[in-house]
Amino acid sequence: MKTSIRKLSRHQEYLDCVALQKETWGAQTTEIAPSFIMIVANKIGGLVAGAFDDENTLIGFVIGLPGFYRSNQMNWSKMLAVKKHLQGAGIGRRLKLYQREQLLQQGIKHIYWTYDPLVARNAHLNLNKLGAGVSEYAERIFPNERGSDLHGSMELDRFIVEWRLEHPQVKDALAGTLKVDPAAFAQVDIANTDPDQSGRPTPVVRDLPGHPLVRIEIPTDIGQVQKESSALAAEWRSNTRHAFTGYLQRGYEVRHFYRDGDRCFYVLSRSQGDQP
Repeated sequence: MKTSIRKLSRHQEYLDCVALQKETWGAQTTEIAPSFIMIVANKIGGLVAGAFDDENTLIGFVIGLPGFYRSNQMNWSKMLAVKKHLQGAGIGRRLKLYQREQLLQQGIKHIYWTYDPLVARNAHLNLNKLGAGVSEYAERIFPNERGSDLHGSMELDRFIVEWRLEHPQVKDALAGTLKVDPAAFAQVDIANTDPDQSGRPTPVVRDLPGHPLVRIEIPTDIGQVQKESSALAAEWRSNTRHAFTGYLQRGYEVRHFYRDGDRCFYVLSRSQGDQP
């Protein structure tokens, strides 16, 4: 399938974007960017762009708003979505690359956005494929979205990530040379899980080890966990919140994300100069 990326320009395209938001987050959700906000965003230095198939049908979009954050002129990438049957085909990455290209032409070198640290596919895209870095962990940053099929009843904790558009790490990621070797971290302590009786990793809350390197585990598919047990999904949320906030407050930084078989891990390391 041939896919093209461009800024939205016609009113029907904005309406199609609203429809895709509802398709992604649920028809009853109230957390929708209306067409008039997207039109304004494209006029004041933001970016609302779409991915279109060879029949000129909208199949994905990215919405970014202009502003300042931490003294940086930046774009806040508020939403990105791709039609469900096309997820994993690289369309989301292409939308982000288009966003990067357009904003660099405006002289903007920083893009921020949020993602759920429990969603493994988004961690892989943001950290490994794009080279973004975790800036902070935000607890309950958004009110629970009424009617959202995607988020269910889970509290909406998020990582805030910074994409420094000209940083060497970003250039390595875009070139495909930013690799993580799971074997390099096989002996690093896991801070937040223990095996259950069947050997499956189970979230636990305990004192966090103060080693220079630690791992925090997440499920390979939190969506499937939610379907099977909302209580277990909530455990994963509170468990990882405890671990991430504990380490980030101590000065650790999120360095890597990787999948090893049927398990997924973040690797955190103590910043240089920080004391145990």
